[in-house]
Amino acid sequence: MPRLNDQKLLIKEPYHSILNLLNVYGYLNGERIGLQHAHFLYALKVEELKMSIEKEKTMKQFFDQFHFRNTTGKGFQALYDRMKKIRAVEVKLPSELKQGCIKRPQRLNDALALLINKKWVETEGKPKYRKYFLSRKYCTDMEKRRIAYLLDIWDQNTVVTGESLYQFYLNSDGFNPSKQGNTLHPLQKGSKFVLCGLPTELIEDLSNEEKKNLNDWLITIETHLWKIMELKYLKMKMSVKEYIEKELRKGIPGEDLIRSNHISFYYTARKWMVEE
Repeated sequence: MPRLNDQKLLIKEPYHSILNLLNVYGYLNGERIGLQHAHFLYALKVEELKMSIEKEKTMKQFFDQFHFRNTTGKGFQALYDRMKKIRAVEVKLPSELKQGCIKRPQRLNDALALLINKKWVETEGKPKYRKYFLSRKYCTDMEKRRIAYLLDIWDQNTVVTGESLYQFYLNSDGFNPSKQGNTLHPLQKGSKFVLCGLPTELIEDLSNEEKKNLNDWLITIETHLWKIMELKYLKMKMSVKEYIEKELRKGIPGEDLIRSNHISFYYTARKWMVEE
């Protein structure tokens, strides 16, 4: 099997089409249904690879359950043209499948085996009836890649931190986002935040009341995130110190302890310029 890094796996065929096929057709009406070997073969095989008439009919009935149609006889084209125009960058459409990328069944077997070994695809059932699913690892790996990409593209003038807010508010009637009145912010126990997408010029134009509202909203967010942190240690039934010592005994490098005694929360929100 070829040695491919994550990026190459995501763009190289047939891995790209297999993952997209699972992403689009692995779920129906909110239920995780998975795909069988024949589904991949039907959607991605070259025309020379034949299936029995009965199998072809069964496969067609399966894909007809979804809101997609085969307009050319060779590929799957989304019906939702409006969705394509507005969300073309966001939505993985069936047109991202490359029919003909599987020239022989063994090639499909090898590709699925590699993705299983990578732990991006998981299986259930006996060989004859085996189903393939996207794994939790695949979903989290893709989210981590997306977060890294988003954090990298934000312009510095739209990234707000507690420290930068302090700079904005320092000379505004003594307003300090790290304090509530004359009391130190109750969450200064090691929590920080990064808020992306709020332009500098907008913050500079906020009234004192709007600044206070913004501060209150951030405190509300942090308060609930801190409760999640407290829940983490409550359920572990040990102190932070005990937990870190336990992790160190496993031989975990000190710099990796951020996974042990931290939580992080990444959230993106958007409002379409074109209303739904």
